[in-house]
Amino acid sequence: MNRRPPLPKEYFTLTTAKPLVIFFATCIAVLCMTFFSNNLLSANHASLLFVNAAVVGTLLTTLFAIGHECGHKSYIKQYWLGHIIGFFSHTVLLIPYFSWIYSHAWHHRYTNHISKGEANVPFSSSSTFGKTLLYLQKIIPTPIFVLGVAVAVTIGTPLYLLLGIANGHNRKFSSHFFPFHNEIYHSKKQQFLVLLSIASVAFWLIIIAHIFTTEQLIYLYALPITVSYAWIGFYTFLTHSNHNVTWFDDRSFNWLKAQCQTVIRPYPRFFDLLHLHLGSGHLAHHIYPALPHHRLPEVTTTLTSALPNLVICDQTPILKAFYRVAAGCLVVSETAPAIHTFPASKIQSP
Repeated sequence: MNRRPPLPKEYFTLTTAKPLVIFFATCIAVLCMTFFSNNLLSANHASLLFVNAAVVGTLLTTLFAIGHECGHKSYIKQYWLGHIIGFFSHTVLLIPYFSWIYSHAWHHRYTNHISKGEANVPFSSSSTFGKTLLYLQKIIPTPIFVLGVAVAVTIGTPLYLLLGIANGHNRKFSSHFFPFHNEIYHSKKQQFLVLLSIASVAFWLIIIAHIFTTEQLIYLYALPITVSYAWIGFYTFLTHSNHNVTWFDDRSFNWLKAQCQTVIRPYPRFFDLLHLHLGSGHLAHHIYPALPHHRLPEVTTTLTSALPNLVICDQTPILKAFYRVAAGCLVVSETAPAIHTFPASKIQSP
């Protein structure tokens, strides 16, 4: 089957009230927890601040998910209002909104394309860095190597935004903070909107730098954002990596087959709901980018039945899956003409 299964038109119907409630409830929750964090900071409860940062960072990831849907025009009925919500949500996370919209569209267009892909493209076994990683996998104990990957996944989000790391092997330099000489932001309108997004991030940083002390910036802002970046990297890594995931090049690329390399996993229900099915519904989102989040679980089930030979579903508990994927899904080899795969795994989850 070379075409995605058709869905009823009503599946793509958007509303206004519920999306606004979710957005404002998330903002209020972040503000309340930040206020609570400030009280902890004043009372010198440093250890609790780290717990609170984890909570705030997890809530900020919901803002990212909201902005992500706004960028696809799949969150709220009024597109102009969606762009305002998305612009704010991503600016708070220091992500230039329109830069991300255009790069993310490229990600959807070239999902699992080894040379043209955007974000989370594995390294080639023939590259210097790929050979280095394979060597490190042999000499470093697996638990320590996986811990290093976890750190890399966390810092990978800001590095991707700044420097375009983990993009396709034939891609030019790409930065969400530099719209010129870039294969994605090619029109004057796009460059203007990207510059506007960057200016907004800079203005936001100036505002919070005047409001917060250095200590507050670290505990109330930098730590929670780091947690949110970890969540974003975690979802990106696990939805696009597994031992049976295939990567393609120009000779073999097929849009539907490429989208179906997006892995279905059993994320913890609470976080899955909180983050608008950002992980569990990612396959359905890739095949139907305009589908609102509340439809993703149902459509994921539909796709599993309709495309049984294409869909990849891994029911491994999520932390065990991360351990296994981090230990063996970083480097691909061309195992058949125009087909790039990860090596057969010998890693056992702890």
